[in-house]
Amino acid sequence: MSAIWGRINKDKNIDEATVHGMNMSMSEYKLDRIDQIKQSNIYFACGHQYITNEAVTDISPIYDEVNNVYFTADCFLYNRSAIISQLTQLPDFHKIVKSETLASCGDALLAYYSFQLLGFSFVEILRGSFSFAIYEAVNRKLHLITDHLCKRYLAYYDCEDYVCYGSTYKPIKFCLGKNLELNRRFIINSYRDMSPMNFVESGTTAYQGIFHVDNATHITIHLDTQTIEKKSYWNPLSSVEKMHGKSDDEYKDFFLKTYEAITHAQLRARKQTGIMLSGGLDSSSVAAFAAPYLAKEGKKLYSYTSVPASQYDSTVGSWIIENESYLIEEQCKWHPNLYPHYITSDTENCMTCMERFQNEYDIPVKPSINNINIDMMGKAATDDGCSILLSGGNGNATVSYGSIGQYITLSIQKGHFCHAFQEMFVFCKRHKLSRKKYLLKWLKVIIQYLLTNPPEKAYYLQSEDIQKYHLEHVKMEAKKKFGDEYFAAERQKYNFMYMPMLYIQKGFYYTYQGLLQGYLQLDPTLTVEIIELCMSFPDECFVHNGIERRMIRDYMKDLIPFPIVDDKKGYGVQAADFAYRVNRDWDEIKDSVYDILKEPLLREYLNGQKLDELINTIQSHEYGLDKPTVWDATLIGSLGYFLRDYHSNKNNL
Repeated sequence: MSAIWGRINKDKNIDEATVHGMNMSMSEYKLDRIDQIKQSNIYFACGHQYITNEAVTDISPIYDEVNNVYFTADCFLYNRSAIISQLTQLPDFHKIVKSETLASCGDALLAYYSFQLLGFSFVEILRGSFSFAIYEAVNRKLHLITDHLCKRYLAYYDCEDYVCYGSTYKPIKFCLGKNLELNRRFIINSYRDMSPMNFVESGTTAYQGIFHVDNATHITIHLDTQTIEKKSYWNPLSSVEKMHGKSDDEYKDFFLKTYEAITHAQLRARKQTGIMLSGGLDSSSVAAFAAPYLAKEGKKLYSYTSVPASQYDSTVGSWIIENESYLIEEQCKWHPNLYPHYITSDTENCMTCMERFQNEYDIPVKPSINNINIDMMGKAATDDGCSILLSGGNGNATVSYGSIGQYITLSIQKGHFCHAFQEMFVFCKRHKLSRKKYLLKWLKVIIQYLLTNPPEKAYYLQSEDIQKYHLEHVKMEAKKKFGDEYFAAERQKYNFMYMPMLYIQKGFYYTYQGLLQGYLQLDPTLTVEIIELCMSFPDECFVHNGIERRMIRDYMKDLIPFPIVDDKKGYGVQAADFAYRVNRDWDEIKDSVYDILKEPLLREYLNGQKLDELINTIQSHEYGLDKPTVWDATLIGSLGYFLRDYHSNKNNL
């Protein structure tokens, strides 16, 4: 993979100080080499990471003198053979490409050949993680393109004098200097709830005038008119058709073959391959395909599992599993080439890292609670020489989708009453539940969903901002779009399977984390093929015979140890000890916690009375803070460090 950045001045040449400054802004990232093209008013750069063997000799950026076109790519492709097969069938292929070079060329160069032969429709045949910047100097158009699921982040800024772009904000922030301003709307929307989500609105960022390219989007910036066109080239909500008339064995076979092929296609690491592995269904299903494939090549699969601190009293064996190490050991019995690492910390906690995260990520790091564990896993993977780090983070929306409550609701909406209640009865029998009590619970939830509208909490925001940014309306629109655990119309089910804003969030952190630590994060459950497959399958593939999350629990039951696929097993909890670690380290961190929560800049965005109440709660329960209090303090602290860092840097320019 790579990082790309660049700038095009509209009327004057680019000076060396600008080039040097943009390059220096990327110096903290683990880049194996930097290639660049600078010609008069145009500057294109690519910081290469040697993730795959082909990446070592890859070419980016590229200048096409004949057509006066500049091209640079941050690119990992997992369907190289299919691309090459399609390109070789084109009539102009031999005029542009020497066929013997394709098998060994880098992914960026392969993408460029595709662009030469197919024009801007080339992205439609690519599968992988990528972002492109293409400048047509003749008509002064800059094209910015991201992959179908935005797994590689790309931001840009356009003004009267220049346009610039980057895989991270840092080179763009350098260009803006003192002109960098915060986007209040983004911050308010981000903090309307206390979820880990930063990105909740298409295109926007935490900075005024800086935008990101949404997933499956081609943006064209016309330098002469300063106008911007946006085009989406893929949307499964409008293109995927339901499969009908197949037997359950046929659905199972199609699922297994597709999932296996997609997972194998990700295994192109130049060095070692790692996986963020829990005892849950999603990452375990990825390991079930990855480990045997690597074993045949005589390679290891290094696994990284976050476990609670050594003195933490974990809950195991109930419906909540806080230490999943015993489930990793079960997988090791199946896969001798699986080398487990258990990641814990007796010195760090989610609050010790907030200031560092702010310097690294350029936004309030709302996922700080778990990001500290991901950070430690990434460092361990880097130490083991892993250039690809697998995960199954999107599995809940695809391969392990399916709850009994939603199945019942969907079936009734379609008029399939017998199917709905038959499935409910079987489910209750499997789990030794009272059918009457479960039915009453389901009816109660549905009635509450349909008839009630709890007022918008908006947590710590000021009432003026709640009204100004129409947060009550935003909440209602989210409810209509996604439903909830028990209620989901057909369109809400598909909206859960295809969530563009979640992909922006994932792509942002995937890109930053990989650049900071030197690996590429890949998730086989977050691919075009898997999303389209799941959206095309009937409901019975996800819930049947009382089995929820059926495609893994049933279709893959012979590939994963039973203690993991057992539907009577509890649910794993990530970062279960986050509050314990804060209380454990309270003497060392309390001054910095109070300091950041009392930061005056916070009160420009948040309700001062609610902040004081949080601080008073902390003071009253020192050494015994509960999870909600630590959670809120961490998320608010991340905003405090972001605001402090922004104003400090601006004052020092």
